[in-house]
Amino acid sequence: MGKINLRGKKIRLFFHTDLDGAISANLIQLFSGAHIVSFVPCPFQNYPKPDKTSPDVLDVFVDCRSRDRNEDVRIDHHASGEDEEYLKRKGVLLDVSFKSAVSLVAHYLGVSVDKQILEEMDKVDSGVKNVFSKFTQDEHTIHKILFSPALNESDYKNYEQFKDKLLGFMVKGFAVEDLTETPKGYEQKMEAKFRIVVEDIKKPNAPLIKLVHSPAHEGVFLEHIFTITDSDFFGHVLPYAQQHYYQESNKGSLGVYVVVGFRARNYEFDEQCMQIVKDSHPEPFQIFVSRSQANTTINIGNLIQEAKKITGIANGGGRDTVGGMNTNDKNKAIAALRFIIQFIEKNAP
Repeated sequence: MGKINLRGKKIRLFFHTDLDGAISANLIQLFSGAHIVSFVPCPFQNYPKPDKTSPDVLDVFVDCRSRDRNEDVRIDHHASGEDEEYLKRKGVLLDVSFKSAVSLVAHYLGVSVDKQILEEMDKVDSGVKNVFSKFTQDEHTIHKILFSPALNESDYKNYEQFKDKLLGFMVKGFAVEDLTETPKGYEQKMEAKFRIVVEDIKKPNAPLIKLVHSPAHEGVFLEHIFTITDSDFFGHVLPYAQQHYYQESNKGSLGVYVVVGFRARNYEFDEQCMQIVKDSHPEPFQIFVSRSQANTTINIGNLIQEAKKITGIANGGGRDTVGGMNTNDKNKAIAALRFIIQFIEKNAP
């Protein structure tokens, strides 16, 4: 696999706004040798590319893609039904064997990054517990990574230095040890506040399965599907599953699946990558699916693809343990959510 040569090129750098995307953008910024005319944070991975203002400027997408697939360069580890003609295009570097965009970008740029940094970033983008699990991004995090005080070349050579600096750019999030309620009490709170339930699946001669999910059956819960916001899901629901159930699954006979539908907002950014939140997301109905490493067997990536075929949802993908879907059609989203939950109920463990 060859290296990417952006040295001396003028580029607009499009990047996904999760931590994986932001750190990948920083690697391009520091090590590619490109002159970045502008940063374009992409709150969703299927992003509408604005028209070029200059033919001399390359549009480089990292950890995301152009909605019209008209990128000059795309560096991504997410596949979404790309055809062979597209994959053969010069500048399209799509490799799903990498667990994170950070690992992929470092590899293709030939950058020597501390091994432990890469391992943690792989965990971050795989939805498993990691050193950053108890911290979340705020409206300043991406600005701090790229502009000031910024991550620099030396930070990628030393894991402790990288970790401490990046944690300083984030805010303290959810932590199980901070709970005033018992785990049962917190689950009741999740059900009342976020309409998320925890279902036990117990079959003969099989481990107990905890299914954390949005109820998609007909009835009182249905009207509440996709009203939970992205920040509440990633800040209060997913961390609980990761830090409590996933950790417990590693100790014994317990498996965990998470299937939650939430409403995404549009996170716009100014020229300095400061975040502005608006409820105007073009594909607001999103489904997150993941499983614990222990005591679970369903391939999440394959399950997502099957749900796409059945419902007609175009956007979505995943890997063995984590994946997601997004659409602007609420009925299709509910159908997909119901299909995934029922599949897990029937086929787990």
